[in-house]
Amino acid sequence: MPNRYPSALFAALLLSTAAAAQNVGIGTTAPAGAAALEVRATDKGFLPPRVAAASAIANPVQGLLVFQTNAPAGYYYYTGSAWTQLSTVGGDWATTGNTGTAAGTNFVGTTDAQPLVLKTNGSAAANERLRLLTDGRITVNRASAQTGDLFAVYGSGTAGALNSTANVHDFPINGYSSGSFAGFYGENTGTGQGVVGTNTSTGTGVYGVNSNVNGYGVFGYNQVAGIGVGGLSTGGIGINGATNGALVTGVRGFNQHNTGTGMLALGNNIVAGTVLAQGSGLAANGTSVGAFGLGTNANNGIGLVGTGNNIVTFTNPGLGAGVVGQGQTFGTVGYASASPLVNDRWGGYFDYQVSPNGYAYVGGRSGGTDYAILSGGAKSTMVPDAQGQNRVMYCPEAPEVLFQDFGHAQLQNGRAHVTLDPVLARNVAVSEQHPLRVFLQLEGDCRGVYVTNKSVEGFDVVELAGGRSNVAFSWQLVANRADATDDRGQVSSRFADVRFPLGPQRPATTRQELGRALPPPPAPAPPLKRPK
Repeated sequence: MPNRYPSALFAALLLSTAAAAQNVGIGTTAPAGAAALEVRATDKGFLPPRVAAASAIANPVQGLLVFQTNAPAGYYYYTGSAWTQLSTVGGDWATTGNTGTAAGTNFVGTTDAQPLVLKTNGSAAANERLRLLTDGRITVNRASAQTGDLFAVYGSGTAGALNSTANVHDFPINGYSSGSFAGFYGENTGTGQGVVGTNTSTGTGVYGVNSNVNGYGVFGYNQVAGIGVGGLSTGGIGINGATNGALVTGVRGFNQHNTGTGMLALGNNIVAGTVLAQGSGLAANGTSVGAFGLGTNANNGIGLVGTGNNIVTFTNPGLGAGVVGQGQTFGTVGYASASPLVNDRWGGYFDYQVSPNGYAYVGGRSGGTDYAILSGGAKSTMVPDAQGQNRVMYCPEAPEVLFQDFGHAQLQNGRAHVTLDPVLARNVAVSEQHPLRVFLQLEGDCRGVYVTNKSVEGFDVVELAGGRSNVAFSWQLVANRADATDDRGQVSSRFADVRFPLGPQRPATTRQELGRALPPPPAPAPPLKRPK
């Protein structure tokens, strides 16, 4: 068939020949010198080849450009190893900021089930800094997180000085605050914890530092029945608070309720602790020991100091003590509250363990009898001598519980009646088994006297042989103490028939149970003065 367009064919051949030696222009006779091909138009565009899928092109070469019509549609170029889509209009995020973003439409992230990874200083795996996982969890300095972690930061740390700027990576997470707010804040509104710190080696689960007298190293706040600060350790210390100031504290427990408890300490695997209904600064629970205080100074260390009545300072005996109690009414109070009434219960016990008899039970009951002080040692008091030194006086002891009284009277025509003080009379037992014992001392000349008509009300003194003198005399009486009774008339404490009853033995201690030999008693020493 003859060619119907000889002129067009000739022009194309001429153009092909010219293109071999110079730049080609379409829509222009003066293409740019730096362009091998320039296309100019004012109302038309450039249309590259359209293909269903760029990956279907056989033997692509680097730089090949096509428009893919299948989703995701767009311009694709071949890098030499893979087809890469050119960024769509509006899809790039500028390093100088972006405007006009639509909430819920524009985003930075991935469109497939792959995490978003941020790296610095190269694409190597070791340069990864942050990873947003597909399930919403975030990890820093590691590609994976522990199960259950929503935000995880990992760091090896270096052993730098506390509060030092020389090692700024000592801690994986640092919170700083210069105002009246927290450097790090954790809140839980359910049954969990606001902040949990765990250490599985010899380190610290949570470590708080404060350098201001009015600040806090670690502050935990709970409004309901949860835990403000919780510390858990399987081999070390659950919570450790340290300070280096004279008037600051390592750990402070503060309860704002007027009957609240500042701190609860639980030992021996006690889970639910007991606090006082009226509140306290510290409530300590233990199956064997509730609270333990140790003063490590061998000369004057004090294990525990307690002051009441808003006393902010205490009197130090200077010799050390296990417990020092100070108050305006009572320095130390001990209660035993076993009910119903039973034996071998005491308000207090004191023991000098290396002394064979240097122990005393105070305020208690044994063998059905109530005791003020029951001890193997001597009961005594002290009085000053002429040089101001204390001298010891000892109380007489008896095998029975006795009351005694003294008085002065005078015979009238050879007779006298002595009436017992009514307070004494109602507290002594006078009967055939418990006779009233009366001792007289005449203070003048007479034929002698005898005692008759003895009863709980009193006794008569009569002169011998019908004498009728008016001699004065002194008297002393001794009577058994009457049993104490309750409101129903039941005996609550035996006294009248008590004679050499069995008493409690010295309580066994751990060291005594191990067979610790007691040293011989020391030589008598002069009485001690009151510690200053």
